[in-house]
Amino acid sequence: GSTGSYSSLSWNFGDGGTSTLTNSTHNYTAGGVYTVSLTASGPGGTDTETKTNYITVYTPVAAGFTASPTSGVVPLTVNFTNTSTGSYTNLSWDFGDGGTSTAVNPSHVYTSNGTYTVVLTASGPGGTSQAISTINVYVPTVASFSTAPTSGIAHLSVTFTNTSTGDFSSLFWDFGDGSNSSEINPVHNYSSSGVFTIS
Repeated sequence: GSTGSYSSLSWNFGDGGTSTLTNSTHNYTAGGVYTVSLTASGPGGTDTETKTNYITVYTPVAAGFTASPTSGVVPLTVNFTNTSTGSYTNLSWDFGDGGTSTAVNPSHVYTSNGTYTVVLTASGPGGTSQAISTINVYVPTVASFSTAPTSGIAHLSVTFTNTSTGDFSSLFWDFGDGSNSSEINPVHNYSSSGVFTIS
């Protein structure tokens, strides 16, 4: 504190704020490192005490990230990009399948199908924050079917059985005679003779 006989005090808080009070309180509204000075003036002269980088103000942590891609087939490599803001010093990734990382922008390979919840935790002097996203990993689709019977006399009724594997959400049958279906296991009647290619 200032000693001796002085008639005025002037505080400079380093962020544009000032005060002339003997004991002053100042509210810092932006993160940063601030130099504070106090100037005392009076009959004995003027003196300034400066404390360089004296006050450190941390900004609140807000975790964030992007992922690319967010869905695909096994094995799926996903690239994560950290977009966190604030005063953080540590990053912790949980990829939802038992995998973890502390890298800034990690990549992760998903080897099993499923829906995975990814959590990024950013922490440091500005606090702790989490960001969450979902990755969908699918089994590759392989189209396959069987038919019975495969030959016969016109007005032949054929049963088609879907044996496709993997993750799929729709089916489209082309019976080769201009007809089609989206049923799972359709039955189709061939009314004319011929050889038909089915897909």
